[in-house]
Parts: sequence; C-alpha cells; structure tokens
Amino acid sequence: MVLSALSSALVRHQDTIIYTSGIAVAGYVMAGWLAGKIRELSTVGAADRARENLARRFARNNQDTAWAAAALFPAVLGQLLEAMRVEELTARLQGKQPAAVGAARAALSAAAATVSGGVDGKPGSPAPAPVAVEQPLDKDAKLRLWNDLKILAFARTLASVYILNLLSILVQTQICLLGRGSYLESILSADEETPDKTVVVPVAFAETRRSPVDAQTEREFLSFSWYLINVGYRPLLERARWAVEETLGNVALKQPVTFDDFVTYIENARAKIELDEAPSSSALGRGPGGAAGTTPTTPQFHAFVQYVLPQPETSAEADVLAATSGTQSPTSPTGDVSPSLRRLLRELHLTFTSVDFAVALRSSLDASIEVLLSQFKTSTFTGPTQPPPPDTLPVVTGGDASAAALSSPAAASAPTLSVPLATLLPRISKTVHTVWSSPGAGLGFEMGMMGTGMGGNPYYEAIRNDAAVRSLAAVVFARWGEDGLMEGGDDIRGEF
Repeated sequence: MVLSALSSALVRHQDTIIYTSGIAVAGYVMAGWLAGKIRELSTVGAADRARENLARRFARNNQDTAWAAAALFPAVLGQLLEAMRVEELTARLQGKQPAAVGAARAALSAAAATVSGGVDGKPGSPAPAPVAVEQPLDKDAKLRLWNDLKILAFARTLASVYILNLLSILVQTQICLLGRGSYLESILSADEETPDKTVVVPVAFAETRRSPVDAQTEREFLSFSWYLINVGYRPLLERARWAVEETLGNVALKQPVTFDDFVTYIENARAKIELDEAPSSSALGRGPGGAAGTTPTTPQFHAFVQYVLPQPETSAEADVLAATSGTQSPTSPTGDVSPSLRRLLRELHLTFTSVDFAVALRSSLDASIEVLLSQFKTSTFTGPTQPPPPDTLPVVTGGDASAAALSSPAAASAPTLSVPLATLLPRISKTVHTVWSSPGAGLGFEMGMMGTGMGGNPYYEAIRNDAAVRSLAAVVFARWGEDGLMEGGDDIRGEF
C-alpha cells in the first residue's frame, strides 16, 4: 500500500524531481568550476607577482654588478701599469730623465754652488759624490727598446680587454648567485607564512633547502676576485705578449699599416690567445684507422677559468682567503671553507667551465674589440672628410637639398689613411687607461638610463650590454639546480 502510494507520487511529480535534480547537479558542477577558476586565477596572479619580483631583483643585481666591478678597476690598472712599464720605455726613448736622476742632478748643482762660495767667503760644505748619469742610447739599443715598446703596448692593451671581460663576467656571476639565493629565501619565507600556499616556489630548491648565506660567507665569496687581480692576470699577460710577438714580431716599425692591416693584426693575436691546438692522433703515432700518419687538429677554445679562479679544493683557495682576510693561510689543503662557501665556489667554477660562458665571453670580446677598432678607425686611420665631386651629388627635386647631400654615401665617406706602425704606439699605449676608466655617468642608475651608454667607459658598456652576457646572467640567476648550464666550455670551436 505504501509502495503503491510512493510510486504514484513519484509518477505525478517526476517532472519536478527531474528539473530539481538537474538544477542541483548543474549548481554543483558550476560551483566546482568557479572554485577551480578562482584557484587558477590566484595561482596565475601569484606567478605574475613572482615574475615581476624576479625581474626587479635581476635588474637590481645588474646595478650592483656594475658598481662592484667598477670599484675594482683602479686596482687592476695599477697591476697592469706595474707589470708592463710602457711609459718607462717611452720616456727612455724620448731621452727624458727618470725622476731620481733629475733630482740627483739638481742636488749636485746646488752643492756645487755652495762649494764655490759660502757665507762671508767661508768655504761651504763638501760636495757630494758624483752621480752616475745614464749615457745616451746607441742605435741598436734604441731599436731594441722600440721593439719592446711595440710588443708591450699591444700586449698590455689586448690583455686589458680580456681581463676586463673576465672580471665583468666574474663579478656578474658572483652577484647573481648571491642574489638568487636571497630571492629564493624570501619567497620560501613568504610561502611558509601564506596559508593557501599560492606562492610559486621551485620544487627542486624547496626539497633541498639550504641555510641562507651569512654576511661573512658573502664577503669571502666576493673576495675571490682577488685571484684574477693579483695572480691570474700574470699568465694572461704572458699569453697576450706571446701572441703579439708571434703576430707583430717581424713587422717593421716603419711599415705602412692600413685599417684593414690593423684589424688583421688584432684578429690574428686574438686567435692565438683564445684558441688552443687540440691534441691529434698523430701525437700518439697513429692516424685514422690506427695507421701511422697525421690528422688535422681542430682548435679548441682556451680554458680561461685558470686565470679567474684557483683550482677547486686546493691550498690556492686558502691563500685567497688568507690574503683577503689578513690572516695566516690554514695548513689544511682546502682551508677553512664552509659548506655554503664551497657550494658557491663549486657553482661558480661550473659556470666558468660551461659552453654558456664560452659563448658569452666570445660575444663580449667581439663587442669590446669592436670598440677598440672603431676608436682607432676614427682617430688614426680616417682622414678629414672631403667634399664630394659635383657630379656625385644627388639630384634633389624638392625639400632640403643640403640635408640630402649630407646623407649621400659620397659625402659621408672619408679617406682611409696608411700610417707607419710606430705611429700607433702612443695611442695603443694610452688605451689601457680608457679600458679601465670609471664607468661614471655611463651607468645612469639614478636617471633610470641603465644601458644607455652615455659617457663613461665604452668598453665596459659594450660588455655590460652584450646580449650573450645578459643571457648568461639570466641563466645563472634563474637556475635552481646545477644542471642549468651546458658543460664542456673548452669544446667550443673558434671561427676567425
């Protein structure tokens, strides 16, 4: 009876039941969709905020890098001027007396005057012993000095460009590694304080969270630029000197040099500095297929890491820490290197042995060498602009005829000069001061003009604004593990 009544009621109200059930199901589905959409929008918003924060910190790291690198320029310049005394050779060739000899001669003259007549006719004090004066240089000695000046001037300038590139990338990588750690710690702390866990955190880093780097570790890590400035630059100077000797050793000082010749000299010296001959199978006494013979060698990109960083986990690292802290070097081969500092040094070494670093260094060298070439082209190899012949002027039917004439190729061109090689030496000798000049107004941080290149150091601006260098910084800053770089930087091939 009850079942019959219930069945009858269901039949009578089935349309209402179906309609109500449909609305309930639709409402449930809609509520789930809205909840998912809200979570998605919240996650996207958090990701956008994280990206903006990351970009802001990355820009600030670039500013810190510029100031930190510029603070080291005077120390590097002093080392280079002391190691290769080009100005001293120039003074000797010009017949100028060193300061000590000039002062001695002045003292000798004053003493002679005192001896010749004292006060009231009394004899003066005894004359000092005669001072040995440097004899004039003979022809062969002058020629040797000229050749030494030629080699040292070019070698010092080229080495300066290489050291500037290495130092810039080194400081940039150090700042990026420290800045990345600070950024990750900040977002992890924010994630712990956020109940809904909407902060985007790299999973790999969150799972292997390390303690933050303290101020002492930061100072020790940044102090490793000392190695390049005080130790690593010396073998790089010698390599540059060897490359210049191989390139310009047989070039006479009076030989006319065009701009194309100058470019060729620089490129040949670069090839010798940047490329190493790879060992061939002929060195093992075997050719292809195991037969004796010769195999062409493929140049490999030089391992510049040896000039930038000491050997990992050796006493050289302890020497750096001792030199920068003023303490005695530890007896332990690895020194008192904390785990956090060891991790930073390991990742720094990984960066400088990667293909990404080799690509960035090659690109920044191209940019900075281009600055050198362009400066010499305009200051030394380009004569005054000559007005074009009348028949080469463009035909102007309207508008400003003078503007059209100035924009024509004939008016813009200028004759290319041919100058003796010796003429280049004063300019190439002074270039080292331009390479290590203060970036100054070229940084333009206060006006928000970072990277505008207004004033300052054109060489550093070219390096800092190079796309490959910026990409390397982005890779280092955004890399959460140690697998974000391509290893094997020595395998990059040179193309000259």
